[in-house]
Amino acid sequence: MSVGRKLVSNSAYLFIDWFIGTLMGLIYWVMAGKLLLPKEYGIVSTAFNLAMILSGISALGLGQTMWKLIAEYLAKNRVGKVISLIRFSFKIIIISNLIILTVFLVFTNFISSVTNIPPTAVFYTGFMILAATLAQQTGLIMYGFQMMKKFLLTDLWGQLIKIVVSAAFLFLGFNYLGPMLGLISCFLAMAVLRFLNIRLKGKSENIDKRGIMMDYVLPSFVAFIAMTLFSSGQYVLLTALQNTAATGIYSVAAIFMMPVLIIPNTLSGALFPLASQLSAKRSTKVQLPNLIKLVFRYSVFVAIPIMLFLMVFSKFAILTFFRAEYLPASNLFPAIAIASLIFGLGSLLLNNLYAIGKIKVNRNIYIAVTIIFFTIAVPLIKMFSSFGLAVSYGISATLLFLLSYFHIKKHLKLKIILKKKKKER
Repeated sequence: MSVGRKLVSNSAYLFIDWFIGTLMGLIYWVMAGKLLLPKEYGIVSTAFNLAMILSGISALGLGQTMWKLIAEYLAKNRVGKVISLIRFSFKIIIISNLIILTVFLVFTNFISSVTNIPPTAVFYTGFMILAATLAQQTGLIMYGFQMMKKFLLTDLWGQLIKIVVSAAFLFLGFNYLGPMLGLISCFLAMAVLRFLNIRLKGKSENIDKRGIMMDYVLPSFVAFIAMTLFSSGQYVLLTALQNTAATGIYSVAAIFMMPVLIIPNTLSGALFPLASQLSAKRSTKVQLPNLIKLVFRYSVFVAIPIMLFLMVFSKFAILTFFRAEYLPASNLFPAIAIASLIFGLGSLLLNNLYAIGKIKVNRNIYIAVTIIFFTIAVPLIKMFSSFGLAVSYGISATLLFLLSYFHIKKHLKLKIILKKKKKER
């Protein structure tokens, strides 16, 4: 299959996965919003985002490393190295997750006092971290193999289980624990189904474990921590500086803006393994700029109409799917919409920097953006609550985009905006 057809195939399956995930996610969060008060809703949102942060940390940077190296090894027909890499990654991840789970079980009350969520929620968050890490790691391995169809099917089953389990426990009176148990069940189902589809059988081949750890895993680990703190840490920060009600309001606005962010992220996910394969050979690397340019422009073309539609009908959308108490979220739509689009486009460029082997540049950009974000977010949240967080997100996203564009233009000679040729007289 040609690179162009593979990009289309990957994109098609990931867009279907995005549509299903968005629809199921909307049903999940709307169901929670209808049956829970903003404070309880904020507990679920905070626990979920805390789990996302720590699951990223527990992966130790192996996720994106697997995604790149599996595609690169396959391009060079080194299947034995792929098998060794997968086995090596699972050993490390299981150990790191057991350590984090033990910390959550032993220091439940302390974590509760820091995050402002109940001890029971903290207890279940520990198990959510383990399940989420396994689901994410097996999913990224599938990405490396470009098994997008099987990824879609495993995601579908996980999402269905999440809604069924959440609904059952909510109606049984489990309150905020209902959606949390739904998330845990979802991640576990995904992890098991994906693991069964991963190719672990075969003769392994020696890999430079130390080299992989130093050149790929360690920089990826630092970058992943920074990225996760930036994207998910905002919810935890808002809860810590304000309250769970403010986080609940902000979460509703962010949920509606997910399509704006996911469109460039989905296309980036479809391109990443191809970019890794193309960059492995000099003869094919020259195709990358045109592919990135195509994906970038298509992302803008599709995302902007969706963004404008959601901004215009913000109050109607909130009243349709949520309670009237969430109407203040409409004031956040413009700021979060613009920030989401800029962040998505910046991430597209930044991911391709990683794909072509500029691992440390990728890491440095994430570190710089995260430091700037927390520097400006703390005072702005204290002064303007959730709106201050939205503004901080927008400023940081713009910085991420500009730095990513500067570096990818330097290494690939990429020009997103082409100047029109002057007409000859």
